[in-house]
This record gives sequence, C-alpha cells and structure tokens, in this order.
Amino acid sequence: MNLHIEIDRLRRKSEAAWEQFDYEKSADFLRRAHQLAPRDPRLLLDLGLQSGLRYDYAPAADYFEKAIRLAGWQTAAYAAAGLHCLNFSQPLMARDYFARALKKNPDAVEILVPMARIYERVGQLDEAEEMATRAAGQAPENKTARRLQALVLRRRNRLIEAEAILRTVADRPDADFWAAAQIWYELGFNLDGQARYDDAMAAFCQAKQIMLPAMEKDYAQQKRRQNQVLLDAATVTGEMLQRFHTDGAHLQSPGRIAFLSGHPRSGTTLLEQVLDAHPGVVSLEETNLFNADVFGPLTGGNPELDQLAWFEKIPAAKLPPARKNYMALAEKFLGQPVGNRLVIDKNPSLTIRFPAIAKVFPEAKFMVALRDPRDVCLSCFMQAQRPGAVTSAYLTVERTVNEYASVLGFWLAIRDRMVAPWLEVRYEDMVADLESVARRTLGFLELSWDDRVLAFNQHAKGKIVRSPTYADVGRPIYKTSQGRWHHYQKYLEPHLATLKPFAEAFGYE
Repeated sequence: MNLHIEIDRLRRKSEAAWEQFDYEKSADFLRRAHQLAPRDPRLLLDLGLQSGLRYDYAPAADYFEKAIRLAGWQTAAYAAAGLHCLNFSQPLMARDYFARALKKNPDAVEILVPMARIYERVGQLDEAEEMATRAAGQAPENKTARRLQALVLRRRNRLIEAEAILRTVADRPDADFWAAAQIWYELGFNLDGQARYDDAMAAFCQAKQIMLPAMEKDYAQQKRRQNQVLLDAATVTGEMLQRFHTDGAHLQSPGRIAFLSGHPRSGTTLLEQVLDAHPGVVSLEETNLFNADVFGPLTGGNPELDQLAWFEKIPAAKLPPARKNYMALAEKFLGQPVGNRLVIDKNPSLTIRFPAIAKVFPEAKFMVALRDPRDVCLSCFMQAQRPGAVTSAYLTVERTVNEYASVLGFWLAIRDRMVAPWLEVRYEDMVADLESVARRTLGFLELSWDDRVLAFNQHAKGKIVRSPTYADVGRPIYKTSQGRWHHYQKYLEPHLATLKPFAEAFGYE
C-alpha cells in the first residue's frame, strides 16, 4: 500500500462525508489516516479544525497542541492552529496561538496580520494598529496589512490618512483576488465616510469587477437556489404548516426557542443584542446550527433536491433526536446550560427555512427584522463578504436587488399562511423609539420587562459578536444609516420598480 495515496484517499472520504453532514464518519476517516501517519501534524490540525467546527473546543486545543509539538514548535504550525480557530469563530483562542508564535518570530507577517484582525475585531484598536503597522513595515505591499491599517484609522475617523495608505497599494496587481478586492471595499467605505459618494461607488464597483470572474460558478448555483425558493414559496400552504403544527404537538419540549431572521443588513443584529441583554434570553449569535445540524442531515445534504418536498416526508421518529441534538449543540456552543432561558437563533439565512423550522420546532416563535429595502440592498452591495454562493448575489446592484426580492418575496408569500406566532420588527422603529419596540417584542416572546435591554451596547462590549456588524453593536443607537440610499439613488434608480412592492408591503412608501 502506498501510504501517501491511502492518506489522500481517506482525506477525500472525510471531506465527502462532511459535505453529507455525516460528521462522525468524517472524523473517523481522519482518525484512520492519523493512525497510518501518527507523526503527520497536518492530520492533527485537521482533526482539531473538525472538533472546533463541532463546538468541541477542548479536544480541538488538544489536537492543535499535539500538532505543534510534532511540528517542532514551528511558526507555521502555530499559524495554522490560529487560523483554524478563526475558522470556527474563536478569536481569543486564535490570539493565544498567534501570541505564542510571535514570541518565537516577532516579525512574522503571517502572524502579525491575523493578530491585527483579531484585535480590531474585539475593539482593541491600539493593539490592532501596532500589529498592522509592524506587518506593513515588514511587507509594504501586503494588501491585507495595509487594509487593516486603514480600517483602524477609519474607525478612528482619520479618513485622509487611511485613504493615502489604501491608494499606495490599490492599483498593484495581486494573485489573491480577495485581498485585492478588500482594498477597494475599504476604500469605498472610506470615501463614503468623506461624503464622496460617486467616488465610493466607483471603488465598490472596482472591488466587484475583481471578484466577478472568479465567482460566476457560484452565482450559477445561487440562481438555482433562487429558483427553488420561488418554487417553495408557491408550494408552502397553510394546510401544510397547520399539519406540521398539529403533528408536532406531542413532541417533548427541548426548551423555549425563537428564530430571528429577515434579510442580511436589516437590523437582525441590533434586535438580537437588545434581546440578549435580557437575563431570560440567551442568543446563539450567527451560528449555522439549524442548517448544519438539522436541515442538512435530515435532507441528506443533496443541494439539487427539492428539499421542502423531501422535508415534508421526514418520518416523525427523526424529529425528537434532531431537536435534542440541536439543543445539546447549542449548549456546547454557549459553554453553559440553557436552563429555562429563551434561546434565540438569529441568522438571516433562516428566512427561507421557516417551513422546515416549523416542522422541527412547532412550538417556536418567529421574528423578522425589516428595514427600508433600498437601504438593505445598498448595504449588502457595499459589504465586503467572503466569496461564496450567497455572496455572489451581491456583486452587482441588479443581482443584489434580485436576491432581496427572492428572500423577502418568500416571506411575503408565506407570512399569512404561518400558524406559528410571528412578529415583524422595523429597524427604523427601533432607532426612533427603542423602548417601545423592545417592550412589544418582549411581550411577544412572553418575557417580562427589564431595563438592561436599553443598555444593550454595554452588554455587547463584554462578548464576541459574530455578525459582520460587530463594530457597531457597542455603540448606542444611531441614525446615520437611515435613508443612506438617497446618496446613491441614481445607481439604484433602474431597480426601484423591483423594490417598490416590498417598500409598500413593509410601510416604506
């Protein structure tokens, strides 16, 4: 047996099993590969990554420590462990590995850059600036280091300095299209902050042009998903949802749960942080628990499947273990028992999963965050989001508007058929009168009033926020994001007719 060929075969099998949501089989293939090559640190790093993605952080750390030891405490091994920690959203765990690496190699750009990212993410801007500046000193043309320098300066409102840094590298070629695009995204936000709106739009469009050629296959996949969403919207009936509710009445409650969704950039994070400040609430942030551990396994991980039709046929016997597994993983992620608190699962991707959620959790309540569709689309278009199928829908204004219409069109189609209780919460209403909206939402959730929800920003400062809007949640309520689309109206003008029905339906006309 050729050892390298067998290990590669087992790794491919592990990846295939993971994609089919068979996590234990995936880990088993990696463990078998590790038995064949017990001194290969890469396999231990992979096992650590898998453990972390399953919220098993202590075993992940054990695997990483063994890998680092086998690798002879090399900087690259520390860096790999740290990056894996970032992949499963544990920045403080990652910071420890990077800090240990810097003690061995203080000038390692591959360590300084992610350290700067982490410090910026947790709001330690002095440390972030120091790390980014050191990285840029070692590698002046490193676009990620330069972007982080500029990002910290922008957060400190030193826009002219930040722009100058970005201009030094923006036009230089780079084989890493994502790093190149991020420079232009950051420049766009910088110019927007300077009220140079046409220049900002030009920068955003340049970022999109860099990304478009590499993401056409992703968009083809996303178009198929949009078409399926349209079919699902027509397929879901009130009778179906009533049946889900009735059939699930006998299920033993795993705990209290509510789902918060909407469309990205609609105020889901603001509402989540307000509610999470209540002592009777615990939020799962923006985990992918339902998709990865309920929907995916129950549908077999087939992306081409008519998943709603398949989901309707799921045997009732499969629901109790799925519910129990979901809550067990929620507690693993949280690192604490839920007890009698209300669990809030916030994730904008769940809007199109509402019927499936209603089948698995017929006792759940649903909240939909709303915001002026024009502001939502502009914000999604401007946001720098990692390459992927969903994010490929934001590479042109037209695609962005169509994605919004797909997701919110689905909600409009099913909301009057919903049997489970639901509540729409408008971002603009929260900004205008937070207490009134908070009282109404807590009443809907059957929670008593607590003044701490009004100090949500203080509560948020003591935690790691997984949302892309992490930099904003520590601020008090602000109004500068309302009506922002007017600055870019001429770019949105060709698509306003598509958004008009949604603006009317949600009270924005």
